[in-house]
Amino acid sequence: LDLCMPNMDGISFMKAMDSRQIVIPTILLTENNDVTVAFKHALELGAMGIISKCISIDELLKAIKNII
Repeated sequence: LDLCMPNMDGISFMKAMDSRQIVIPTILLTENNDVTVAFKHALELGAMGIISKCISIDELLKAIKNII
């Protein structure tokens, strides 16, 4: 799930899912390397992780395998 989307950011989307009691394993993506604030909010909403878009395919696959 991207943190920066055209109509709704990733945190707002996660809040909407939470309010509807929808639980989906989620990894947030961000272009920003400083993810501390976003990471805190994402974890509070149940995200399994947050990663930079500058990630290698191997690292992305590893993150996905860790949550399934």
